Amino acid sequence: MNLGVGVYYDDDGKVPLLECVLRAERLLVEQAAPRNYLPIDGLPAYDRAVRELVFGANSTAVGKDVW
Repeated sequence: MNLGVGVYYDDDGKVPLLECVLRAERLLVEQAAPRNYLPIDGLPAYDRAVRELVFGANSTAVGKDVW
């Protein structure tokens, strides 16, 4: 294994699928849970954070709850 570049390589120069990753993937598939979707409006906290980032935290646009 060559960890010099932060990637696992085998003796043939290929990136192997680690056994622990394979087992974890199998567990995820076996224990599949229902997938929830966000409402069409998205997450209010995320929307507010984006408005603060784009317009500035003190902008009047940040104080609005609905666009």
